[in-house]
Amino acid sequence: MERRSFLKLVALSGAGLFILPARFTPGLFAAPAKARVVIIRNPQMRNAEGEIGKIEVKRTVYEALRSLSDGGSGEELLQSIISAKDVVGIKVNTYLGDKNNATRPEVAYSLAEFLIKTGVKDNNVIIWDRAADELEQAGYVINDNKVDIRCIATNTKRVQRLSKPMAGFDDKSVTVGSAQTRVSNIASKTCSVLINMPSLRTFKFKEYTGIDNAMMNMYGAVEITDENTRVLYGNDCNPGAAEIYNIKPIKNKTKLVICDAIYPLYNGGPAEDQRYHWNYNGIIAGLDPVAVDAVAQGIIQKHRDKVLPDTPKLRSDYLDTCAGSKYRLGIVDLKEIEVIEKEI
Repeated sequence: MERRSFLKLVALSGAGLFILPARFTPGLFAAPAKARVVIIRNPQMRNAEGEIGKIEVKRTVYEALRSLSDGGSGEELLQSIISAKDVVGIKVNTYLGDKNNATRPEVAYSLAEFLIKTGVKDNNVIIWDRAADELEQAGYVINDNKVDIRCIATNTKRVQRLSKPMAGFDDKSVTVGSAQTRVSNIASKTCSVLINMPSLRTFKFKEYTGIDNAMMNMYGAVEITDENTRVLYGNDCNPGAAEIYNIKPIKNKTKLVICDAIYPLYNGGPAEDQRYHWNYNGIIAGLDPVAVDAVAQGIIQKHRDKVLPDTPKLRSDYLDTCAGSKYRLGIVDLKEIEVIEKEI
């Protein structure tokens, strides 16, 4: 079997499908695959003074793609899930515009450059989030021109009463539980493929502290209103996170997760709290968003056990719901996840 054909089958595994073994004998049933999550750490990505090494970030992102490809190259991995004709949206997380708590531009633009090298037109690569003012505060430069990599938002400002549509929301509402929401036009209309690029942190729910990563990143892809907030955030985002990720444009178009775990927030959140960051200097990647979150939660929990040993364990019940029979968005059981960890 050709490498690229194999990778295409791997890319389907996050949807709960099966992949063929490397040596496939026609007529045999395909074997179930473990979800693969890679963790690449590079202590030179961010130093003690907070300076970001752009070249090292790029090198680490590429190594994450290569490691995820099952022995192929990073380009082969991208080409297995994206074509040169696609419009690719990199959904970053710049919640409240806090630089230390946001997806770093260096990570997003590194991936954008790799996409262009695989044949995607530069203007068909879009870095985006919910609000232009948050993107700018986090260090991004808005670009909605017809040349170069685009950086745009759904609305101009985070505060709804002050905001105007930029890309805007789809006119058609979708049902999420007992509520309604609208999907960003960037996800529903503009892009044919989405890449989920969260920044690793915790979320202080009403009852527990849990993970705020890949699954929660898509809250920034839909319209949050006074009317739907209770449903989407209620019961510690369970099943709100699953309902949002299960929306067709989000579920069907999202092909890859690249998590910025350079300087994670390990307590409180999702708002910035400088007391609770640490230099993990990692990039986490996977095709299965639930598996990425399960592994990411373990990383934060291990650090909390060292520095906050008397605090309750992290708890993200919505991940079990995401993995359950109703939604089947991925794998949460760590026994069913293959973790590849390297330091470069």
